[in-house]
Amino acid sequence: MPLLFASPSQVTFQCPLLRQGSSLEIAVMLESGAKMALEQSTMQPAAPDLFTLNGTNQGVILISSTNEIAMPVTKGVASRPAQPGEALTIYASGLGESQDLVPIGTPAPATPPVLLKNRITVSVGGVAVEVDPQS
Repeated sequence: MPLLFASPSQVTFQCPLLRQGSSLEIAVMLESGAKMALEQSTMQPAAPDLFTLNGTNQGVILISSTNEIAMPVTKGVASRPAQPGEALTIYASGLGESQDLVPIGTPAPATPPVLLKNRITVSVGGVAVEVDPQS
């Protein structure tokens, strides 16, 4: 499966579109080809979740056209508060089925973006904000 992130304690991958309840067998393979771990599970319903920064509760929300994370200025992290009118990119998973099918084993294309069937809503401080599903 296409990998989104890998570390010694976490592997994030793009799950193929399978029916809820489908059997899953997940194996981590070393460069040598040896299987390191095997997990049996079943496909669960979509469960939205934000990608977070270094195991904190800080969401990975980039200020568009920068490499800065929208958060208070933090030492060692390219960060600053977002300003009114700036576009933000929110990294999340579990948002549900896409309009266009991505073939199993291939990563979702960067362009054009794969649109979701579900309508996504975002609120900041309890205030609904406009979402551009095209980006």
